[in-house]
Amino acid sequence: MNFCKYCNKLFASASNLKRHNIICEKRYEQKALKNVNKTFVLCKHCNAFYYSSNYYSHIKSNIHRNALYQKYCDQIDYCEIAYKNIMHVYRLPNVDEIYDPEEFLLSKTENICDILTKELAEKQYIKYALTLCGDYCKFTGDNQGCDKEINFVTRYRQLTLSDTISEGLESDFENLLDQSQNFYIESSGWSLKGIKYLLIESIKIEPFLYNSGGTFLATPPELKTKNALLNIKSTNNLCFLYAIIAYFLSSSFPKKERTNAANYDSYIKYFIVENLQFPLPIDQINVFISMNKCLDISINVYSYFNKKFGILKLAQHEKRNHINLLLLQKHNYTYHYVLIKNLSRLLNSVVGRGKRKLFFCKTCLSSFKKIADLNLHYEIGCGRSKLIFPKQNFLKFKHYESRMKKKFLFFGDLETIAIPLHTCEPDPKKSFTHKTHLHTCFAFAYYVYSLKKDNYFDRMRIFNGPSCLTKGILSIEKDIRRIYYKHFRVKYERTKVTQDVIDYLMNRDKICSICNQPLLYDREDIHLDHDSTLKPYECYDEKFPFLYNIRSFKHASCNQHYIDRPTVYHIFFHSSSSLDNHCLILELAKLNRQIDVISKSSENYIAITWKFKINEKRSAKVKILDSYRFLTSSLQTLVENTQDFTFVETYLKNEYGDKLEINKNLFRKQFLPYSYLSYETLQETQFPNKDSFFNELKNENLTQENYNYAKKIYLNLKCKNLLEYTLYYLKLDVLLLTEVFIQFRNLIFHHYSLDVANYVTLSSFGLDCSLAYTGEKVELINDINQYLFIKKGIRGGNCFGNFVYKSSNSRWSKNYDSNKPEIQLNSTDFNSLYGFMMGLSLPHNGYRWCTQNEISQLSKNFIEMSERPDGISYFVEITISYPRNIHDDMSLYPLFPVLRKMKDGNTSKLIGDLYTKNNYVVHIKFAAFAIKMGLKLEKIHRALQFNESPWLKPFVDLNTNLRAEASLAKLYSLSLKLLSNSCYGKFLENKEKQQSYKLCVIDPNCKKSIRKMIKAISSPYLKNFKVFNDFLVGFSSYKKQVILNRPTPCGAAILDFSKMAMADMYYNKIKKVSKEKVELCYTDCDSLLLAYYGDFFQFIKENYHLFDTSSFSPSNPFQIEQKNMRISGKMKEECGDRLIKNFVFLRPKTYLIVFEDEDDNKNNIKSKAKGVSSATIKQLTYKDYIDAMKGNTIQKKMQQLRSQNHQVYTISINKIALRAGCTKRYFFPSGDSLPFGHYKLEEMGIEPPFIIE
Repeated sequence: MNFCKYCNKLFASASNLKRHNIICEKRYEQKALKNVNKTFVLCKHCNAFYYSSNYYSHIKSNIHRNALYQKYCDQIDYCEIAYKNIMHVYRLPNVDEIYDPEEFLLSKTENICDILTKELAEKQYIKYALTLCGDYCKFTGDNQGCDKEINFVTRYRQLTLSDTISEGLESDFENLLDQSQNFYIESSGWSLKGIKYLLIESIKIEPFLYNSGGTFLATPPELKTKNALLNIKSTNNLCFLYAIIAYFLSSSFPKKERTNAANYDSYIKYFIVENLQFPLPIDQINVFISMNKCLDISINVYSYFNKKFGILKLAQHEKRNHINLLLLQKHNYTYHYVLIKNLSRLLNSVVGRGKRKLFFCKTCLSSFKKIADLNLHYEIGCGRSKLIFPKQNFLKFKHYESRMKKKFLFFGDLETIAIPLHTCEPDPKKSFTHKTHLHTCFAFAYYVYSLKKDNYFDRMRIFNGPSCLTKGILSIEKDIRRIYYKHFRVKYERTKVTQDVIDYLMNRDKICSICNQPLLYDREDIHLDHDSTLKPYECYDEKFPFLYNIRSFKHASCNQHYIDRPTVYHIFFHSSSSLDNHCLILELAKLNRQIDVISKSSENYIAITWKFKINEKRSAKVKILDSYRFLTSSLQTLVENTQDFTFVETYLKNEYGDKLEINKNLFRKQFLPYSYLSYETLQETQFPNKDSFFNELKNENLTQENYNYAKKIYLNLKCKNLLEYTLYYLKLDVLLLTEVFIQFRNLIFHHYSLDVANYVTLSSFGLDCSLAYTGEKVELINDINQYLFIKKGIRGGNCFGNFVYKSSNSRWSKNYDSNKPEIQLNSTDFNSLYGFMMGLSLPHNGYRWCTQNEISQLSKNFIEMSERPDGISYFVEITISYPRNIHDDMSLYPLFPVLRKMKDGNTSKLIGDLYTKNNYVVHIKFAAFAIKMGLKLEKIHRALQFNESPWLKPFVDLNTNLRAEASLAKLYSLSLKLLSNSCYGKFLENKEKQQSYKLCVIDPNCKKSIRKMIKAISSPYLKNFKVFNDFLVGFSSYKKQVILNRPTPCGAAILDFSKMAMADMYYNKIKKVSKEKVELCYTDCDSLLLAYYGDFFQFIKENYHLFDTSSFSPSNPFQIEQKNMRISGKMKEECGDRLIKNFVFLRPKTYLIVFEDEDDNKNNIKSKAKGVSSATIKQLTYKDYIDAMKGNTIQKKMQQLRSQNHQVYTISINKIALRAGCTKRYFFPSGDSLPFGHYKLEEMGIEPPFIIE
């Protein structure tokens, strides 16, 4: 090997090194001359001097990291560093292969103390956390193992120079060992295989209590009015101790003397404060409490900043002396502890504005008018985030700017090369996750779609090479600057109009185009709106050229919100969450762009926004969005179902002319040899052979027909090499995405007058769309107890199987045996289940608790009250039981599923059992349905009354009708269905689980980015952080407050209605009507797989009003007519003409359907396997499912794309694909089952695998 003595580069041959040295020597000399007058900085770790301008680069180098490893600990094998040593992550491997976790932790104590001591010596104040990583194994019945890596993490602990590290480590070790032991006890069958390593995360902080904290801060004027605080006028940093003493002794002093610190000085000596740093950090309050146990105190700490209260620390258990403290704060990081004498009085002075007395929860700061309501709230339980309700207690459409189409949209795509990682593959007999390829971007393209006719943008921007993303991002910013200067910088005045034009507009515009409300010209302030980006004599609408740049009359109040924002631009990538986003975000960080994200996890982002300067006074934002979140199909599927390609055809004709033959084959997703691509093969002039097109992710070969077509394109375009063909492929992908999305955008805008491109996902658009279309105001709950009451009644959809195996014996089968009972297996699906339920009467307004007298009346007339004609309904909390005489009838489809915690402690499952349901919150209509089915109502505990109406029905009906249109059915059917369902999803959105996630791009030359990072690190709400690389760090924080602005009762009602509809379909419309025996084999929320002991097709013909029979061919042998196509509320026979031969059930969402006489043909089996890729599912056979049913474990190898620190890898995964075992019901050896709680199981003494509360 040959190394360059100037730059340490490695060369395979001496000739290459010699050629390199000629250039490198000159560079080295020039660099040395430049640095003659520069100052030197000593690196203490490396014991070497570096130029001050190069010192930051040295800190990021491997030389510096290696020096850190050697200095801190010989056993450190991994370290991450971010921005000037502010953050470190060290990994201590288990080199001695110690099995016992406690022994391993003790063996690393000295190493940890050494690292933390040196960290403190350099940084003075740090936060650290420990992560213990272990390998766990679970053995199945066939002696095969399943491996899993489990991490146990401590919370961040704050350290100062005066702290004793070993004391904190003891507590951390206990925490890790408790987590490890609990996992071993609670998990089902998992055992420790070995300890892998220990991670130490260390971050430098500037805690607000250290800068100038502890000095006296005056009480804000708005908090003085109620005399709820006692603010000791301290001149030192002991304000915390003064507040504690004042809690016990302040009443013994005259009122005027209670704020004098001198009165409390003599009592400070009685506290044990050894090794505590003052002013006292919040993280050390528990240490103070444990050191002073004789006081028997517990402490809550609340914050007050910008006139808002927050929660900083909550005691797990209130003790005899419970103390509430308020932390006052100033903008210059000055903090001060104040004693809260009366929390309710304090909060009432601001929240209640002193008008009436309110009672507040100490945990979530929710307010109550009565002490009884507060006690009830404690009984129900609450979280630790501050739950607040919006100022307006109703939900209505208010994003009027979304009615304006964005004039410019960007569409992009990128391509990557998969670089092989040469490592050894693990044992194929065991489960593993193994990296095989690293993906790097080599080509990037984007297109600017403009509503304005601008020839400058009617072309593709395409870049290739290692710096393609950098060039592409800078080009996007350049185009946006051009857009701004050409179209938005100057705001033009409205065209001067005559009275005739005004009269014409007044006759034409009867309603406001923004709010859809009537325009009352003689009573309201009306505004004549115009497009300010057009010159006075430019035409806005070609249909009305005489109006020039005038749009229409609007309400003046509406027009204030109708603003075209030229500073926010959206760029769409398809399925960008899996690949594109990771490449883009790393490149943005390298360019020092400040990034904001809407995140689902630390590496999965819904939207990415970066900001840049247009000029000195104005900035612009670019938002990266995923078009897959609107059109939830692959680009290939979308293109196959599109008929009109006018835009793509025009563009290709203009660019390629006669080179391309314009036909239907051109307008489809093209073919690329992904696995074959490399920087070397891109320069090949010969078209790759057919084997090069093998898709490893999908495990598919390219057909000969498609290969010939791809080669034909390559030759017609006269491509010089594979790179040119790849760029054409990339270009066409961008054009097809533009075509499909713009058509979808126009369709939605035509029917809803909203631009879908203004939103980040289809679900966020769906909620606004429903409110805008219906014009409804939906009342929001503004009582915390009512909210928690409704939340208690939210449970997911039913999914379970009743039989392990079922075989058919149909008269329509070739193998029909007339000597055996006839059984037909049929799979039916409820058309648009949730959409249909959304069209029913839903909670609208008028929420109030029922009195005891009303509850008594409700108990006497329960069925009648559930069917009130006056639009009043209820959510009820009831105790309801299954009488023994209906156990057998209800055993296959139990009502009222409950989320049960499994006894293994690892999971909770929604289980339908026959146990008595205590304090079960449910919609009264579902409860009445159950009583009609034979269940017994024992008691009504509480009832919440409300007004209901079908306020969402117009919106759902329009989507249903659009789906039924033949021209739209294929392309947008799924998206329109999801548009309806997205409202239901938004109704049930759990905002309490949302967390704040921020990315910090570390630019050493930008003070703002450094302040942002330090602020995030020092925040008491910090949950964890992740170092992606030297210049990008992610911070996850708890939310200070949660705004409950979702109509949760609507979501709860839809869920209950859907369960009731499925049960009604099975019990009343099929089982009760049928003359034959019917058994439910499997259900998955909106589907029923039935075993019908007779001719089910004859039953369909006798009950056409129940079924959608569009899946049957016109010439089907059963003579079933095609009726009710895509009509909501009908059951669709999914299999059509095909007969089901066998059904195999392994566990929920893992089953197999085998069609008649096609056992060996994979194309004629329907297989499902939860957690397994679709490509791998295609490899599963009937034999695999039968082997799994017999107790064997089926392992399969699959390929996936997965990111780690935003580096995208191809991952080879060997995992268990099939395994039998359903714990929702008790299964007998015969394959039949019974629900837990059934009298037969109780007689047999069989205990359920879950906890009955």
